[in-house]
Amino acid sequence: MGSVRMTSLNVMWAATAHQVFRSTDAGRHWAVVTPAGAHLGFFFALDDAAAWFVDTTNGPSAPFGVWRTINGGASWSHTQPTPPPGFVMGIQFIDRLHGWITISSGYAAGSQAVAVLRSSDAGVTWSLVAKSTAPDSTQPGASGIDFGCDKGAATFGNAVVGLLPAICAGGPPYIYRSVDGGDHWRSVGLPVLNGVQQSGGSFAGPIFITPTDVVMGGGYYSSSFVPAMLVTHDAGASWSAFRLPGQGSLDFESMSSGWILTDPMRATTDSGATWHPLSIPAPPFKPGDMTLQFLGRVVLSAGFPDG
Repeated sequence: MGSVRMTSLNVMWAATAHQVFRSTDAGRHWAVVTPAGAHLGFFFALDDAAAWFVDTTNGPSAPFGVWRTINGGASWSHTQPTPPPGFVMGIQFIDRLHGWITISSGYAAGSQAVAVLRSSDAGVTWSLVAKSTAPDSTQPGASGIDFGCDKGAATFGNAVVGLLPAICAGGPPYIYRSVDGGDHWRSVGLPVLNGVQQSGGSFAGPIFITPTDVVMGGGYYSSSFVPAMLVTHDAGASWSAFRLPGQGSLDFESMSSGWILTDPMRATTDSGATWHPLSIPAPPFKPGDMTLQFLGRVVLSAGFPDG
């Protein structure tokens, strides 16, 4: 599986397990821009020229390198950080200098240890800024991240405010929030959906529409899974919950205008209060297997062959 990202109306990036591609004509033609000898892990494109990816040549849990381009893949530079052992969960940059990598460093029956690395020099160097408590610890860790519950990758809206999802099979759902660039995290409780006897919840990564406006799609566990959307207007300090018309990838152009990739695909113009089906032909893929991204227009992030 891979991903596609449109960074302007004409420029698109695509990444598979082995190759990075770039198009300058909205996907009609593609050029291979993979650096020689690289093995792709997680990929992130910031704009038409700048992109990064994690190199997992030495294996998924070995020390890894990070490749970076600032000229559309014409050339790449490579760095070799020394992170704690574990599996990379994601890489993200908010500009050409500030980025984060989230690492999973151990599981145990619905619990997970994670670590957060930060770069302030475009990915040339990385520092460990936070990690969760050890499995046998009974005391809060310095970072504020506990071992309990599974985790998602950290996502930042600016250089200081970030969110890290916690995915709990039981008990009230919550999310971690940092206001100092990822050094320290505090858990913030997520709201109960009206009329749902819930036993936990699961939500996808936060989508920062602005540095303070964020949406998350997912749902609550009850007698059946109840699709829902969480919204914050204060960068994750407080949240509101809304039902969704079905399960599917979610994205918003603005806080009022968004889409959900259900079958049929639906849109909202009132911040998710109501949804209406779109009169478009059925797509040639299964909507539930796709992710949705809006950058100037709707773009579907799809699975790519491993070639």
